Amino acid sequence: MKSTAWGYGAMGLIPFVAIGILFPLWPDSWESGLINLFTSYSMVILAFMAGAVWGASLDEEKSKPGSFGLTTAIVFSLIAFAVAAMPLALDY
Repeated sequence: MKSTAWGYGAMGLIPFVAIGILFPLWPDSWESGLINLFTSYSMVILAFMAGAVWGASLDEEKSKPGSFGLTTAIVFSLIAFAVAAMPLALDY
């Protein structure tokens, strides 16, 4: 199961790396669309991470008293919400 998780994690990095490396090569007319795509994908990943942390913190065998698993999950969700609420200023 750990190899599957590592595989999915590595595949999840592909859009981040691809957009970052290929951004200068794409036409300027695609710029705002790529930024929106990157931001949207980032929010999805943050929401997934929040769910994974939340689920792991509910596992009674692994959770420790005083751990901050639920708090961490909520912080991930709030960061994603803050990013969604921010206006994107493209001043080039």
